[in-house]
Amino acid sequence: MPLRVDVVDVAHGRPAAGVRILAFRLAEASSSEAEGCTDQSGSLVWPDLALPLSRGSYRLELNVDSYFATLGIVPANPLVVIVFRVSDPADPPRLTVLIAPNAHTVYSVN
Repeated sequence: MPLRVDVVDVAHGRPAAGVRILAFRLAEASSSEAEGCTDQSGSLVWPDLALPLSRGSYRLELNVDSYFATLGIVPANPLVVIVFRVSDPADPPRLTVLIAPNAHTVYSVN
C-alpha cells in the first residue's frame, strides 16, 4: 500500500488541487528530496514522488501560499510542514491535511 496524502480546503469545502509538495527523507547526514503536486481530488500518492519509501522519518512541505494565491487569498501560514515516521513501509500512514487561510491541521491513519 502506498503512502497517500490528501489535502482538503475546508474554507471552500473542496479538495485542494494543485498544492505543490516537497518530500524529504531525513537521515543523520543527509536528506533525499522529491517533489509532486496534488491532483484534482486533492491527493498525492507516494510513488508519484519518485522517492523510495522505507523505514525512517520524512518531512513534507506543502506550499499552500501558491494554492491560495490562485484564489486571491494571502494565507497566514504559507507553508505547512509535516514530519512523520514510517515504521512499516508495507503499511504506511495515510495523511490528511485540512487547510484554511488562517489554520491547518494534520492527522494520520494507519
